[in-house]
Amino acid sequence: MHEQQKVKILFVCTGNTCRSPMAERITRNLVEKDNLNIEVQSAGVSAWDGIEMSENARLVLENRGIHSEDHLSRLVTQDLLDWADLILTMTESHRQSLLMNYQTKDNVYNLWDYTYNERTDVLDPFGGSYQIYDQCAKALENVIQDLLKKLRSY
Repeated sequence: MHEQQKVKILFVCTGNTCRSPMAERITRNLVEKDNLNIEVQSAGVSAWDGIEMSENARLVLENRGIHSEDHLSRLVTQDLLDWADLILTMTESHRQSLLMNYQTKDNVYNLWDYTYNERTDVLDPFGGSYQIYDQCAKALENVIQDLLKKLRSY
């Protein structure tokens, strides 16, 4: 990743209230700390526009010092897909949904597969306890740190 080249990443999950907004906010936080030229957004393949982030998702981010109160869910659109240089889904089924329902470039990957070359899904914490959301956030923090290392190496 060249210094002047801005990379635009779109994280995608189902409803855009748990996984993808946590991934977006964790990434933004790391990008700001490391002063990286990366822009991040998130959306959901089955999202309703304008829903607040899940309470436990917001709390686990807040407890990490990451602001998330202004997040409102949104549905994936062709414009968002066209905007993104890299589209990272939380599951393989999200990736397949995008490939089947939208015009996509060769930039749609499962997050784990793109980062580690492993077919692993980020488990959905929706409706779970704070601890389940915290485990999901920890997993996202780890993979996103490795993702950013990978992007820096280009």
